[in-house]
Amino acid sequence: MNDITAGNITSRSPASHPLPKVERTIHGCLSSRSPMLSDEVRVAHWFAEYYKREPLDPPPLMGRREWAFVPFASSFQGYIRHRQYDRIEHLRKYLIRNPPKSIFHSMAYYRRPSERRMDMKEVKGADLVFDLDGDHLSGITDENFEMMIRLIQAETWRLWDTFLKRELGVNERHLEVTFSGHRGFHLHIRDPSLQHLDARARREIVEYIRGKDLDSYRALRRALEQTSDARGWPKRLLDNLPRVISQLSESLSDDRTTKTRAKKELERYRSMLPDGKRPSKPAIERLAQRFETPSIKRQVIDERNIEVLGGGEKGAVHRDTFVALLHGASMGGDEGSAEIDDVVTIDMHRIIRWKTSLHGKTGMRVTTIPVERLDPEGPEAFDPLSETIALPSTGQHELVGVVNGMQTRIHERHISIEENKTFTATTAEAAFLILKGWAKFTTTST
Repeated sequence: MNDITAGNITSRSPASHPLPKVERTIHGCLSSRSPMLSDEVRVAHWFAEYYKREPLDPPPLMGRREWAFVPFASSFQGYIRHRQYDRIEHLRKYLIRNPPKSIFHSMAYYRRPSERRMDMKEVKGADLVFDLDGDHLSGITDENFEMMIRLIQAETWRLWDTFLKRELGVNERHLEVTFSGHRGFHLHIRDPSLQHLDARARREIVEYIRGKDLDSYRALRRALEQTSDARGWPKRLLDNLPRVISQLSESLSDDRTTKTRAKKELERYRSMLPDGKRPSKPAIERLAQRFETPSIKRQVIDERNIEVLGGGEKGAVHRDTFVALLHGASMGGDEGSAEIDDVVTIDMHRIIRWKTSLHGKTGMRVTTIPVERLDPEGPEAFDPLSETIALPSTGQHELVGVVNGMQTRIHERHISIEENKTFTATTAEAAFLILKGWAKFTTTST
């Protein structure tokens, strides 16, 4: 393939640049319907049809961004990168001829996006992006894909509503929300006043959201002294106080189920803290016993007096254990910090999935949504497993399961996979299950 076929790009000749050769191999495989990569080749044909017929939405400053692709070729590791496209139709022609598994563009805007050396691209600014992915959720796996999506959607809504909008003052008119097409969401902030933030400034935003280096004792004291004026982390610590006390009390319950559940939750709080700040399990047990004294529990709850907890030679061991648990409870879960991918936010040179492209692990569309639809309790809550199914919900493809125990929903159909069990699926379902690695075609015929 030459540069003209690939669209508006500036790449070296095939003799000195290996990537066009990769693309020629993929294109030849697709054109000949070769048995090579048979399952993925069939899915790649579906992707090509999608890019041929569907509207494609370019990002702002399309021609100033680097573009990157992951090909349908298991022998090729990495990305086809350093491409530049000024017009969406040039990109479309490339995608129809060489349908990629996944498509990305840079968060940054460059003077010379197609330069291979980063120092030659010349950064002119970058979006501020927050990436939340279900694989960061503690104790949640792909086994129940629908639950994973629901939980990460709630996390993303909380990141926006609690941190970015209320505490950091981000204006909604600068926000674009996209479902990643797999198990996460992206928040793109394109505020001109933030486009030139360097890595250090972006890191400070991440550390605030995560509560890193927070003096939780001082923050809690401030909230206790000025309850009505508490904001941000001080308010979060204060709001978690009843919940932590409840878990401590239940950890001493005579009911085994209640006790086990409470101890598990306390351990989750503890695990959220860095190693040097984690209280020991015996220290937590002693703190729980301290709350068994009615007068102490009353003073902490009603009078907001945490000093009464005392403990140790300096009279603060139990207090410090309690504050540490409050900090841990506020770093994850219902009202804690958000499960963001720090590197994506901090490194402006990262690439991010392109809206309206198909995700190479599901065949679902990277979809833009109004921010209010992130709210899982809202009247028009977003349903990714119905609304981002872009491939046809027609066709009858015979598949066989290659794993056990995986389950999901596509539109209204609930799917459970059993190894070696044969079943039929629509095109959209087949693409999802094959790309996830949960099933394969029973034959190599097209």
